[in-house]
Amino acid sequence: MRSRISAFLRENTLYKNSLYLMMSNIVLMGAGFLFWIIAARIYGTEEIGIATSLFSLLSLLASLSVLGLGSGLMRFLPTSDTKNEKINSSILITVCTSLLLSAAVVLALPQLSPSLAFVTHNNFFFLLFVFFTVTQTLNFLIESILLSFREGKQVLIKNILLSATKLIFPFVLLFLGAFGIFSSIELGVLISVVYGYSILTILHNVKYKPTFHTASVKQMSFFAFGNYISGLASSAPTYILPIFIINVLGPTSAAYYYIVATTSNILFMIPSVVSQNLLVEGSHNENEIKIHVRKAVKLLAVVLIPAIMGLIIFGNYVLLVFGKKYSIEGLHLLQLFALSAILVSANYIFGTVIMLLHRIKLLILLNVIATVLILVFSYLFLHMGLVGLGFASLITQAILVVLYIIIFARLKLLSLLLPSS
Repeated sequence: MRSRISAFLRENTLYKNSLYLMMSNIVLMGAGFLFWIIAARIYGTEEIGIATSLFSLLSLLASLSVLGLGSGLMRFLPTSDTKNEKINSSILITVCTSLLLSAAVVLALPQLSPSLAFVTHNNFFFLLFVFFTVTQTLNFLIESILLSFREGKQVLIKNILLSATKLIFPFVLLFLGAFGIFSSIELGVLISVVYGYSILTILHNVKYKPTFHTASVKQMSFFAFGNYISGLASSAPTYILPIFIINVLGPTSAAYYYIVATTSNILFMIPSVVSQNLLVEGSHNENEIKIHVRKAVKLLAVVLIPAIMGLIIFGNYVLLVFGKKYSIEGLHLLQLFALSAILVSANYIFGTVIMLLHRIKLLILLNVIATVLILVFSYLFLHMGLVGLGFASLITQAILVVLYIIIFARLKLLSLLLPSS
């Protein structure tokens, strides 16, 4: 039986790397749960809210700094004859962007978010925030590079290292308050990034030089920039909402929201992982996109539906581990997020197919529409409290599914998702 499973996974790299990435995300989320349980017990709720908002800001800046080059590498690195050039150029561009962007934003924090302005007033915090932003940017990039080499196993090992190390620091950095929580996460990221780039050298003989290879960047530029705008539009609410909540509802509500969002990511990581591998496998063999899409849909159905039911039924107990208040304030929001996971999965698959077919402008348009909708609905429903954000998400994802179906029908692409007759 074991040999059959091994043979099956060798022949189906989408399943194999999806499995590794799901395990990787399960490890990250399991450690994340434990991390936030520890933090919730030894730090105050307000400190949790400030730390999560600070981390959301850093993640947004790192995502901006990648400039879509992660997607560009996954799309073009598998068949490239200039792998080193593409990797080195991407590292140089993203590091420079991250340095400039993070420094500028920190200086503007007193106007952007007064609750986070303490970073500006402390040179040590200032420098660490900039350094950690660069580290997080490199973390996003290395995962894309490893995936393009079909090294899902190394992503798993890297994230096990990240998860194990970050659990140590909350106790050590307790004296730093909210910034100690934030730094604990990023120190774990730093250690895992060093491993990721080192293993890439060992396994694939990648040599790092601060060089800019014009031809390599030019080949990736349109695809990368298109996916950058699209991905930014798609992920912006994830990073903006915690800052919005802390400014409008305060740090305590921001803490409740972040814990629920982190919990629901158990579900959202499944379609994210599957669609990443769909992009890689489709890039390796564009003639078999239809086959890979159907494999992805089957995998999502098998894994996601039981996970959704489990979180809806037992979500109360999951949130209780963070404290009774988190369960009381966050349960209904968690259940709404869980329901939306089906729609989110459909949109991930739709979006990846659009990406593989190089209809980048269309993908940008749809993700911009989705971002505008979620922000507008969140603003309109915020008077309902945090649960209003759940309704905003559910309605937005439903509208997006309808738009994708209409577009796929017009482009005669629905056959990619339908069973063979």
